[in-house]
This record gives sequence, structure tokens and C-alpha cells, in this order.
Amino acid sequence: MPKDKPEFFVRVEPELCKGCGLCVAFCGRDALKMYNDLKSGKRVPQVVNMERCNGCRLCEWYCPDFAIYIVEKVAAKAI
Repeated sequence: MPKDKPEFFVRVEPELCKGCGLCVAFCGRDALKMYNDLKSGKRVPQVVNMERCNGCRLCEWYCPDFAIYIVEKVAAKAI
């Protein structure tokens, strides 16, 4: 039976991001895009299509600043 909703979400910490775009470049599913963050004044990644994200964590692994990561919904409920 296919899942309707993913069991995770992508979290971006704009204050840690330097805007290098590596997460977007390594996302093979085109789920991320760079946008201008009005609060920080920097370009940061943003999820544009969560349905395309399969939770592979490539964005998380290639981020040199640990500014993007996957959070499982079960773990988020426990916090």
C-alpha cells in the first residue's frame, strides 16, 4: 500500500546556510530550489516539491555547514 504523505520533512537553518547551493545541486529529485531569505538577506534552499523528496539525505550529507537536514515525523513528535 503506497504512503500518501512522507514520514519526514526537510529542515533548513538559514542562519547556518552560506548559500552555496550544494544541496540543490545534489538533489536528484528536484525537490529543492534556492530562494532569497528576507530575514537573513541570503540565498537559502527551500523545499519546492515535498512530494518529490524521497528522504535520501543527499542534501544533508553534502551540506558543508550542516544547515539542512531530514527530520522524521516520529522523532519530531517526541521532541
